[in-house]
Amino acid sequence: MYKFNFIFILLLLIFKVTFSKHADKSMIQIRLNCNKVISSKLCDKVKIAFTNAAVTILNTFEFKEAIFVKANFKNLCNNASTCNILGSAGPTKLISLTDEDEKTRLYPQALVKQLQLSNHYEFLEYDILAEFNSGFSKFWFRGDAEINDEQVDFELVLIHELLHGLGFITSWDDYLNYDNLGVLTPIPSFLIQDIDGKHGSIKFTGFQEFAMDKYLVFTNDNSSLGTITDLLNQFSTNKTEFINKKEFAIDFANSPQFIEAKKMFNLSTMSGMISFNNPIENLNILMETSLVPFLPGSTFSHLDNNSVSNTSDFLMKFKIPHNITLDDITSKYTNPIGPKTIKMLKSIGYVQVFNLY
Repeated sequence: MYKFNFIFILLLLIFKVTFSKHADKSMIQIRLNCNKVISSKLCDKVKIAFTNAAVTILNTFEFKEAIFVKANFKNLCNNASTCNILGSAGPTKLISLTDEDEKTRLYPQALVKQLQLSNHYEFLEYDILAEFNSGFSKFWFRGDAEINDEQVDFELVLIHELLHGLGFITSWDDYLNYDNLGVLTPIPSFLIQDIDGKHGSIKFTGFQEFAMDKYLVFTNDNSSLGTITDLLNQFSTNKTEFINKKEFAIDFANSPQFIEAKKMFNLSTMSGMISFNNPIENLNILMETSLVPFLPGSTFSHLDNNSVSNTSDFLMKFKIPHNITLDDITSKYTNPIGPKTIKMLKSIGYVQVFNLY
């Protein structure tokens, strides 16, 4: 695991990073693989950025159990002439929990650890898997010359992606696109049937939502997207066993439920259609549905770009802003994570350190 040493602590003090007295820095531990052949100096900058990003999160949320992150900083461009990949992060494991509405949803391992449940779940060694692109030449690091219009602050990218790893993700996506079907469903769950030690047919066990999906609503009438999940899961009343996932997709395409999945796909590219309903304040927060064409991993799993671009919640829009640093934002908004984003993560079970807004 990555541990602080005297040199890095001195560097952090020089760069005037503000630590909360409440933050226990051991509660987010980073195992970073950075190829020093690239540049040992660059790897040092990356390590410092991870430290700062972790502290920002720890100054915002209280963790009862330590979060372990496995991170790679490597070239993701594969010798492409043009490569604008920044990086990505996500939960290493999703765990089925039954909510108070009696529906089973998939929760990220990092969050399940914080809920301190009586059941003893089998956790993986790491809670979040992350990788960032050493081949992207426009990252700005603390200590560099003044940031320019083409650069993005690496620390902002880290915080954004680590929040996805903590659970800022939705299950709705196009999982059945074998023949360009263009449908949207929660993640289909399957059990592999073993016959004499060999993989046989698969058993469909239903479309499963993630933790955040519990609060997704249609903006026009505040009805839950869970009603569509229920309709889609009627597919399993007729047949549950299939030769493979392709057969499942073909049969689903010929079902009445397919029509609902097509409708959801069409809505996913219409701005303002889906919101996250914050249960504490009954506040609707627009989700990203303005991208045309539909963009897997960005549509639904980010805040609406137009409504947050010039607000304190800009961080979780699908594009990281250029020409602005974490310090610039902190001096203006106190916390770069943003009040709406914090409320959303509190809704699914995280605990805020103190009231920042």
